[in-house]
This record gives sequence, C-alpha cells and structure tokens, in this order.
Amino acid sequence: MLLDAIRRIHAGEALYAATILTRLVEHYLATSTPTRDAGALGMLTPREGDVLTLIGRGCSNQDIAIELHVSANTVKTHVSNLLAKLQARDRAQLVIAAYDIGLVTARK
Repeated sequence: MLLDAIRRIHAGEALYAATILTRLVEHYLATSTPTRDAGALGMLTPREGDVLTLIGRGCSNQDIAIELHVSANTVKTHVSNLLAKLQARDRAQLVIAAYDIGLVTARK
C-alpha cells in the first residue's frame, strides 16, 4: 500500500481519491470563510493560475497536461512552483487555495 502511494505521488497523481478530496473541500467550505486573497493570485504566472484552476477542479497531472497541451513533466514543475509560492504542503492545500483565491467555486 505504501509503495503504491509512493508510485502514485511520483507519477503526479493525487494520493487521495477524488471523492475524498471533494468531501474535504466541501467540509472546508462549510466551516470557513474563504479569504479570496487576490495577492496570492498576483504571485502566480498566468500558466500557474491555469494549473491551479485545474487542480482545484480535481484534475490529475495527466489531465492537466492534456488540457494545456504540455508534458506531464511541465505540469509537475508548475505544481512544484505552486506548492512553493503558496506555501502549501500538498495537493489538497492547493485545492483549498484555488477556492480561497476564487479560481474555482463549489458545484451545486
């Protein structure tokens, strides 16, 4: 199980199932007030903003690569930059940042 998780992370996949991430985000949205920090968005390049939006929508690195017509390695670089710029520990925190900044909203 641990090796599978390591392989998935190395491949750029989410460690958590999309359904779990969706529940985490729904819980976060129900229990907090998003900050809509426009300053954080100003730190990002337009392409990083695109990647963050797609991460917020639950896309995998492969999905993002296909959508943006770039390589999976390019997506990994953007994700690494986003983690550093937004001081996020993991992809789940990037999803939350996408909501906080206002790049994505909850589906109803």
